[in-house]
Parts: sequence; C-alpha cells; structure tokens
Amino acid sequence: MDSLDIAAQLLDHPLDSYPKNPIKVIGSCNGLLALQRHWRNEVYLLNPSTKKHQLLPNIVFDSESHYNIPVISQFGFGYDASTDDYKMVRIVMSTKQVFVYSLETNSWKRVQDFSHHSSSTIRLRGGGAFAGGALNWVEVKSDCCPLLITAFDLKHEKFFAVPLPDE
Repeated sequence: MDSLDIAAQLLDHPLDSYPKNPIKVIGSCNGLLALQRHWRNEVYLLNPSTKKHQLLPNIVFDSESHYNIPVISQFGFGYDASTDDYKMVRIVMSTKQVFVYSLETNSWKRVQDFSHHSSSTIRLRGGGAFAGGALNWVEVKSDCCPLLITAFDLKHEKFFAVPLPDE
C-alpha cells in the first residue's frame, strides 16, 4: 500500500454547480458518470475523459400526483451487452413507477412498476450498483435492517430478487 501514490482531485466538468446545490453522482459504468442536478430535476451523462456530456430528456410522468409532492427517485446506470446500449433506471418512489432510459434511442420508456414491497416502511437504499448485467439495490426496513437485494435485469427490463446467502 505504501507504493500507491493516489491523489484525490476535484472532477473538472462542464456543468455549473452551487455550493448549496451540488451535482450528485447517481451512477457510473465503464468510465461514464450519471449525474443529477437535483434542484433543476436534470440528469446528465458525462465522459470525464473527454468532458463530453449529454442532458437526458425529461420524463413525462403518467400521474398528476407529481405536481403536489416532491419526486424522490432511486437511480441506477449500467450497460446492456445484449443491445450494446447504456441504460438508466429511475424508480419514482411515491408512485412506484419505473422508467428506463436508453442512450441509443435517447428516450425514456415506462416499464413494469416497482412492486416488490407492499409496506411503506421498506425502502431501497443507495444507488443501483451495476453487476452481472443488472442494477442492484438493498431493500431495508425503517430500522435499517437489510431484507434482500432487489435487482433490475437490463436485458429483459424486469425486477427480480437476488437470493441472500445462508447464514
């Protein structure tokens, strides 16, 4: 470990930011970053090497309930090898609506709703970690005890539960 000379540096990116409203990294895959500018409800893809970025189009929500409540979402970003396409998943927690963005088509589409839990005391934690062709989230109770891992298969665009190891 002593031979490693790693220095942290600020990411130089073309997106403006304000100290009270920073840009949040909501996913990464193969060197690309998915960024959210929350106060503007904007999501970007950024290649830090080339500094090229792309603003993702807005989602047209199916429910008018979004006008009165904040849109709290869980995101995941990964690569679908079967179609050679990068995809982002957005789960709108208030309505359980799920949208998938395709970089190839530069568009969002609504897929099956998130319905793996029926209790409002259970929630997803963290961003969707990309592994094995799927985005993975830990489901937790309000007391932070992990229950299971919920995954979203990018090829088939469906949720499934990941079996936990025996204790």
